[in-house]
Amino acid sequence: MPSLTLYVDKEIATSRLNPERKKCLMGDLQTGVQNHLNPAPGTFQFNLVVCEVCGPTYPISMTLHFRASRHRDETTIMACLEEIATILKNHLKSSARLRAFAASNNEIFALDNQFLVRSKPYHAKINKHHSY
Repeated sequence: MPSLTLYVDKEIATSRLNPERKKCLMGDLQTGVQNHLNPAPGTFQFNLVVCEVCGPTYPISMTLHFRASRHRDETTIMACLEEIATILKNHLKSSARLRAFAASNNEIFALDNQFLVRSKPYHAKINKHHSY
């Protein structure tokens, strides 16, 4: 079950997220995730959190959690994040920090998307046997 949590700065939410736009944004994000991750019907979960201060560089941040599978490789996940970045740019006109976490493979995929600036992809595998 993919779970997408979107954190939006209060000023952006107040000025750009009326009820109709929220509905469109949610629908577009769900479609983008379904196009790339192919979740079972009815399993997509969307959470919108309005924050007082999200950060000066990225007033919008997003986390996407999903179960790893053979189909959900690095190329697929990065394409999904790129599509989400485009959706957020079109709806909210703001830069965003996007993170995707694959459960069971201990992988993190990330995309820092600056509005009108080139995106910076990042992918890391976590060593699950590392102790501190």
